[in-house]
Amino acid sequence: RVQPYDLKQLLQESPASSLVDHIPKDEASNKYWYSHQTDMLRYLLVYKHGGIYLDTDVLVLRDLSALPENAVGYEAEDVLGSAFFKFEKGSAFLRKVIEKMALTYTGNDWAEIGPELLTTV
Repeated sequence: RVQPYDLKQLLQESPASSLVDHIPKDEASNKYWYSHQTDMLRYLLVYKHGGIYLDTDVLVLRDLSALPENAVGYEAEDVLGSAFFKFEKGSAFLRKVIEKMALTYTGNDWAEIGPELLTTV
């Protein structure tokens, strides 16, 4: 089922409620906002509901139901990726990711809440 999202509401109901103030009134004012918004959404939605997140360019070759309850792909040998992950609802790891995102988000670096964030948690 496809439904619209309300990023402000998702943030307010999460450990990252302080980020509501970072939502730009004019999206053009932050050249990275589109990427940051999608990163925030993937973490918040899977944290709230549990499940699997896949970027649209991920090719699935095996049945994902056999994966452990909590799993994340990798971008490079020592870097976790944000293009694929699976977490249970309310995952402690995702909670830490969201909390760190709230503490460190500046909006000034394209990659600041993507793979770098996942890896440092």
